[in-house]
Amino acid sequence: MTRLLIALILSLTSLTANAAGPMSTSKSFDIRHKTLDRIIQSNSSLEISGTFKVWFLLGEPVVNCTASWNNPGISQVVLDSGTRVLAEPGEEDLWKLMLMAQFPNTNKEARRLHNGGGAHLSLFCDAGVVAQNGRGGFNVAGSPSWDKFICATPNKIDTNYTFDVERREEDLCTSVGGEWLPSAAAKQVALAGIKIEDVMVHSFELSNGDTLRRAEKHLWRMKSYEHKEAKAASIMERIRATGDRGTYVANDLQRRFYGAKERDSRLSAEGLRKMDDYIEAAYAELEALQTGARAEVAASWEARDKALVANQLERVAKVDTAIKQRDAEVDAYVAMLDERAKNAPAGPQNPLENYIKPSQSLTAYRGRETQYDYGLKDQSGRFVLEARFKNIRPFGEAKGGYFDLYEVQDNRDLAHDLDLGGVRYGSRKVTWVAGPDGKRLTPRFPASHLARIGLFEASGGMLAFIVEGHLPIIYSLPEERVVLNPFTNRPSGAEVNSQPLAMMNGGTLDRTSKLADPQYYVRKIGDRFYAYSKPWGSQYNRPKPVCQSTHGNGTTEPGIYPTYVYDILAERYLTVEEFPCVSN
Repeated sequence: MTRLLIALILSLTSLTANAAGPMSTSKSFDIRHKTLDRIIQSNSSLEISGTFKVWFLLGEPVVNCTASWNNPGISQVVLDSGTRVLAEPGEEDLWKLMLMAQFPNTNKEARRLHNGGGAHLSLFCDAGVVAQNGRGGFNVAGSPSWDKFICATPNKIDTNYTFDVERREEDLCTSVGGEWLPSAAAKQVALAGIKIEDVMVHSFELSNGDTLRRAEKHLWRMKSYEHKEAKAASIMERIRATGDRGTYVANDLQRRFYGAKERDSRLSAEGLRKMDDYIEAAYAELEALQTGARAEVAASWEARDKALVANQLERVAKVDTAIKQRDAEVDAYVAMLDERAKNAPAGPQNPLENYIKPSQSLTAYRGRETQYDYGLKDQSGRFVLEARFKNIRPFGEAKGGYFDLYEVQDNRDLAHDLDLGGVRYGSRKVTWVAGPDGKRLTPRFPASHLARIGLFEASGGMLAFIVEGHLPIIYSLPEERVVLNPFTNRPSGAEVNSQPLAMMNGGTLDRTSKLADPQYYVRKIGDRFYAYSKPWGSQYNRPKPVCQSTHGNGTTEPGIYPTYVYDILAERYLTVEEFPCVSN
């Protein structure tokens, strides 16, 4: 492994003095973690979703992750009798959730050494106390040292298999059979770009003291009922032993108190009370038939009554101690997070902060006097893109400078067709984004214009390529992936609002009608970023407002409910019940 680490340092391309710093990255995840943990119900998976983020602050790495538990209520407690009691949502705490993000090592030399050693690289993140069942989570960003930042493993790790992780090992990298990259090698990997492939659960803690309390209460009621039932049976036996009259009385008592022995309600408070009434009535009848018999039977049960209570008190004390000890562990962990939060590193000001410069590196210039004669040149006058594009527009201002990014409209590179989920586009306007060296950073998308959604706010660095007659294609520049392709990812029935619209000039408008003239938008509404479609009607007769839409800046105006809505950051279509009000 030592040879591997040396190779990582020596074989990576050295950086020029003016190279950009390491890029921020993030990865949304949905995990179904199989676990053999005895606390999880058999054949269940732990379902977790969230975001794993990495950025760099003052030259140091920062890692943060948020998570939600999507299927609470799958944990269980196993009593000493072997009885398994399943938790109810809200009774559990999922905490100390350690996540492991993995990505392939692009350094081929490193992969060849040591039987594939270093073929995969991993990052670790503590997701803290996980949100679930309407309760918020609590996590804190961490800034590991460079030499405890990236873990190199010979193979990709699958934490669903217990032999891939030694959870008793405190060092996270060692626990998955890896070695930490030295600082220099870790920095080179970061500068080359971290592209997270997937996120897995490394380990977690789960506490369900409330479930245990409920289970113990149930167990006590069951033991108590069985004890009372046995006592009642012994009294009835003495009553029958007094003769024919006693047999008649015993049978009559059973008829009167039959409800006390109904199995479906016997463990309820009412069921236990009925059993007490049954015992008291039996004692009274026994004493009437045979003076002094009540005291004799009661005395024979006194020791057993005391033993039952004493054993229960001892058991409750042990259970209470165990629960308090576990609660103390959770409290200590939360206190540790509170302390860490006081000095936690700040979040990235912008997901594309590495593209923010005091001034833009390139300038758009005109070449030949035709409609296809825009190009890009650098500050020395060197042409980095020849003048053959319909238009080139630098991105706008950013906090602290300008985005060193350029929107390129290209009509020539579409001699071939672009295929988007079976919908083919030929000889249409194409838009893509160039970086500070003039190289293409995004795929070419058929687009009428580019909406720079989120570049000026912390929303993941999303670009919206507005396609004529469709929802936009949403592309994440930091993650280099398509977040939404409306040609392959269409809303289902539950995500489409088919309600007719009342019109301002009277009458209604069917949303599916050609007169509805659907329009497509990308907007910030409240604190969320949405792509959505709404019917326009016509310039003479627009839909009647039915709600108040809140803009990103907090202002409101009358609005309507759209036809369908895509939450860009959550990466899903909203159901109709979740729709925001949009401006009219």
